Amino acid sequence: MKQYKYSGVNFFSTAWDDLKPFDVISKDEYWERYIINHEYTLSKGKEFEYLAHTLRPPVKPNRNLDVIGTIEFPITELRYIPLPYKFFDDYMTSWSEEICRKYTKTCENQDICGCRHCDPENMKTKISWNKMLYFKNLLQENKSWVSDSKFRPWAYENFRSIRDDGIIKPIQNSGSKFPQGGTHRILWLFMTKSDVPCFF
Repeated sequence: MKQYKYSGVNFFSTAWDDLKPFDVISKDEYWERYIINHEYTLSKGKEFEYLAHTLRPPVKPNRNLDVIGTIEFPITELRYIPLPYKFFDDYMTSWSEEICRKYTKTCENQDICGCRHCDPENMKTKISWNKMLYFKNLLQENKSWVSDSKFRPWAYENFRSIRDDGIIKPIQNSGSKFPQGGTHRILWLFMTKSDVPCFF
C-alpha cells in the first residue's frame, strides 16, 4: 500500500492555520472561522476584493458552506483532514462536474444534476476533464494562460493567487461522496505542493 506524508497547507488567512490534522470543531466554530476568514480577506485591500467576493456568507445554505446537514443526517461537528497533495497528483483526472450528484445528500436540489451524464448539453458550456489535464500540463511546463475573467474557477489568476498568497477557502464535504466540489482549488493546491485542507 502506498503511503503519503503530511506536507502542510499554505493558508492565506490565520483563521485556519492553528488547526492540526484530524482536529474536530463544532459547526458554530466553523462558521465563526469562515466569517473571520471573510473579514481578513476584505481587510487586505482592493487586490483581494474579488477573492473576498467568493467568500461572502450566503443568505441561504449552498455548496460554499456545505456543512448544514439534513434532518436525517444532522451535522454538529466537522473533522479537519488535510489530504496529501501527492495523492491528488497521482490520481485526480477530472473536475467535479464529471461526478453525478443527483439524489446525493447535499443542500442542492437533489432532483437536478448538471454532470455530463445527466445534462450533456450543459456540459458543452463547461470546462471538461480534458481541459483539467491540459491546465495541469501547462503548469508542469511553467506556462500561463489567458481567461476571459479572473472570476472563472479555471483562471490562471486563481492558480497564481493560491501559489503566491495561499488558499482562502478550504474544501467542505458533508455528503456521502467526495469530492462534492472544489476540484479547481484541489488542482491549484497540489500543483503548488500544498496539501488539500478538507472538512468532513
